[in-house]
Amino acid sequence: MVGFDITFPEPDRSIRDLLAPIDLETLGEGFNTTLAEIEPQIDSDKFFANVMQSGIDVVLAINFNPQTDARYNELPDSIVDIAPELAAGITVQDMSGFTGNIKVLQDAALGNGSMNQAPDADGLVRRVPLVIRFGESLYPTLSLEMFRVYNFLESYQLVTQNYNGLEVVTAVRLGSGAGAFEIPTDGLGQVIVPYVGDSSLLNDRYFPYISATDVLQDNLTDSEREALTNSLVLVGTSAPGLGDIRAMPLQQVYPGVEVHANMLNALLNSVSVVDVQAGLGGWWAFCPDPCTGSQSVNVISLSGCCVNGCDFAHACCCSGVVQFSAVGGLSVRFQSGSDAAVDSAGHRYEPHLWLSF
Repeated sequence: MVGFDITFPEPDRSIRDLLAPIDLETLGEGFNTTLAEIEPQIDSDKFFANVMQSGIDVVLAINFNPQTDARYNELPDSIVDIAPELAAGITVQDMSGFTGNIKVLQDAALGNGSMNQAPDADGLVRRVPLVIRFGESLYPTLSLEMFRVYNFLESYQLVTQNYNGLEVVTAVRLGSGAGAFEIPTDGLGQVIVPYVGDSSLLNDRYFPYISATDVLQDNLTDSEREALTNSLVLVGTSAPGLGDIRAMPLQQVYPGVEVHANMLNALLNSVSVVDVQAGLGGWWAFCPDPCTGSQSVNVISLSGCCVNGCDFAHACCCSGVVQFSAVGGLSVRFQSGSDAAVDSAGHRYEPHLWLSF
């Protein structure tokens, strides 16, 4: 699976764009006949869409904007299962504008997620909204959408609590039946990002980086090829000039793609703690045991860095590796050791995710 932390709002230049300064009639009938035959085969956007549908599950990003009503391209249909009248009244962040993807790529993707990361008043990114609202439609964040597609889930549901007529969000529910689980949020549908440490951009400590240039030119080492196998992948940027640099509690200069990497890491690895004796279920932050396993996460950057997985001080009963995509990214493959618990009254508690403070 590949998740793009970038958008594709404009079509790529075609061969006719490149030949625009030339009067094609002067080149003869044979040239124009050949051009008409090969043009569909060298359309880069169609080629990209075909690759997206060639067995690689792809989730595209949408850049929402709360400060302008400018709208580029069209939004996909929302898959958050909620009545429109309720969606318009719940307590989540409102967006007035957006930058989406061109239709040929949008139609080829299996999912769509918001790439937005709203900093706190001091400029630090501590929280990520799991769900945002545009009009009467709700859209998940990129990492949550990747998690849904990876687990073959159909939709989301919001858990709300009515306070004097106001529907306050308390959690996001995924799945259905006995396999359903909830991710607790604050009243705005946000969760605290469980950062594993500072950026791995220069030291590959937590999330090894792999150069997108090396991927495209097939210039990967054996270890990188092994890392890019059967994985989830995030494609993002890390160069300051590309504008996706954030400040987080542990570091003032932090690639935005790693925020999604930390979120995806937590979604894949977190479990719930249940007090079986008292019959009470509790949500707890991901705090893995370093003695029981290790995890590896990879990020492929469009600016030319590579991140391959390594053990970090607190690793859970999971292991992870990454997979190659046309342009690279972050990846995780995991095995969960968590099992459902049953209390003394016979109530079954399924594994869940982390507690939002």
